[in-house]
Amino acid sequence: MAIATLSYDGIKTYTLDNPSRNALQRKIPQPKRHRSYPAVLIGRLGVNKAFQGQGLNTGTQLMNALKYWFVDENNKAACRYMIVDAYNTDSTIHYYLKNGFKPLYKSEQSEKEAFGISEDDVLRSRVMFFDLKMKCK
Repeated sequence: MAIATLSYDGIKTYTLDNPSRNALQRKIPQPKRHRSYPAVLIGRLGVNKAFQGQGLNTGTQLMNALKYWFVDENNKAACRYMIVDAYNTDSTIHYYLKNGFKPLYKSEQSEKEAFGISEDDVLRSRVMFFDLKMKCK
């Protein structure tokens, strides 16, 4: 019905521009702020075409299961964030926004600069994050 691949990664705040870093750390008390935070990376996520558009919200159900898995007290992964390098299409970005993710970089321009992508080139993906300390839906 649906599948996801996961791996461990991190968010390195020293690579972010000031507005992006401030937005990420806004809810973290100053003494607890770090140069990097552990994260789980969603490598691929997909829903079988037979289950898409059926009103089952399979993708959202899968995302909720992943979120709960990483906040469950028995999970010892100790990740603060979930991150994804999402395809930069309206439908994909909408899916992640609907599921509580936010762009890690405040603008496409700042993301291009961070990754050394020319201003004239198309940004094919956006790095997005979800704070696992937020209340899961």
